[in-house]
Amino acid sequence: MHLFSRRTLLVLRPVSFLLAMSFSAHATRSFLNIRPKVGIIGSGNWGTAVARRVGLNLQQSHPTETIKLWVHEEMVDGQKLSEIINSKHENVKYLPDIALPKNIRAVSDLNEACKDCNILFFIV
Repeated sequence: MHLFSRRTLLVLRPVSFLLAMSFSAHATRSFLNIRPKVGIIGSGNWGTAVARRVGLNLQQSHPTETIKLWVHEEMVDGQKLSEIINSKHENVKYLPDIALPKNIRAVSDLNEACKDCNILFFIV
């Protein structure tokens, strides 16, 4: 038993298709206009690996945006880990010999790492 006749279904299908298209097109346009402000909480092996992957992807789509990587401040060879990451672009303690993109900035203040971010990754 059918609730709608065949003629009704032929009319409803194109209308619903048009509504879905206009909504998805609007959603895509508004999503593309968002400038991603990414913060990553955690700079161990996984946090640094995720930061590297996100940084490489972000360089292609939004080359001027930076990623803030929160680092639990510790001393490595007499230097702060955040300073080493920012100068050498490498996490020498947790992910040595892997180059990080230049758009990753290590910060030791958690509030600064989360400030103005619209995307946060928690990897602790």
